[in-house]
Amino acid sequence: MRVVNALVFVFLWFVIFVTVPSSWFADVFPNFVYLYKEAAMAKYMSHEVAVYLPSPEVAEAPGNDWPVVRSVVDPSLAPESEALAVMQAARQFVEMGKYDKASKLFEHAFLMHPRHPDILTEYGLFTEKIRGDVVKANLMYCRALIYNPEHSRAILHKGRTQPLVQEVDAEMLRILDNDRIRFLGIPRGSSGLSRAMREAYFSHIYHTVAMEGNTMSLMQTRSLLETRLAIGGKSLLEHNEILGMDAALKYLNMSLVNRIGLITVDDILEIHRRVYGFVDPVEAGHFRRHQVYVGGFEPTPPGDIEKEMTALIDWLNLETTMNIHPVELAALLHYKFVIVHPFVDGWLSACCYSR
Repeated sequence: MRVVNALVFVFLWFVIFVTVPSSWFADVFPNFVYLYKEAAMAKYMSHEVAVYLPSPEVAEAPGNDWPVVRSVVDPSLAPESEALAVMQAARQFVEMGKYDKASKLFEHAFLMHPRHPDILTEYGLFTEKIRGDVVKANLMYCRALIYNPEHSRAILHKGRTQPLVQEVDAEMLRILDNDRIRFLGIPRGSSGLSRAMREAYFSHIYHTVAMEGNTMSLMQTRSLLETRLAIGGKSLLEHNEILGMDAALKYLNMSLVNRIGLITVDDILEIHRRVYGFVDPVEAGHFRRHQVYVGGFEPTPPGDIEKEMTALIDWLNLETTMNIHPVELAALLHYKFVIVHPFVDGWLSACCYSR
């Protein structure tokens, strides 16, 4: 009996494959499987997972009785629509009190569409109200206003959180100022201070060249600077980058730090000449002569670099600029320097030392 049933089953499938047009399988069968899977998932999986399932519009296919699933999403807007759908799912989880799942969905929506002002604003509200991180929330509101300066909700929430963020920043700067006062109170002849400053020197060079892609470890960096002996398995370029950082720091400590007067464009060029002199003596100490691109960002054209750098140094020497807290001033200077991107390479290290 089982053999007969099996033969009948095989025969029926053979008749279907031979007699039914292939377009039926192309149009209807995948949608049948989709509907079956959706029903099965809704039946056997929890509500937390079922909320991820889409709600497609079911339309009747002409000429047959099989339901065909038609997406109501414009393919050209699919990424934005999907990101907004994920954001709505995250809001549902917030209403249910399931904040961990909501956090993951908000993060996913942000990664899918990091420039959408609605997503940025909603993510900021979640971060502020649920996570209690006002600083990050304010950052999200600011980003939303970058992409849509007239976004009313982002304007409202940014204006509300900005004073709180300023209070947080002021407290952090106050702590740094107190630590600086305590540091200056340590006797200069202290052996512990000398050892700590030496380790900080090596650490600063190590982290600076690491930003440029140098693969030497902290121990290898210290060994090279102390012994001037080559490190096995490392390229000549990586050795020269570290030696250039060392030369630039010594130039700062022995000349610019104790010099009386204003900072000039030549000072920046001298820093770069030492930073990059061991790597490329021809380009070291000179502004770039051709256009460069950093991802989707296009820095200042080569013909305008000298003018922009002169304006930057003039701003830096203003009395009002000097009244800015050193930490804030370093951040602003770094930002303005990166926008100009004055050198072909080694500009990031020169920027760090310019601060």
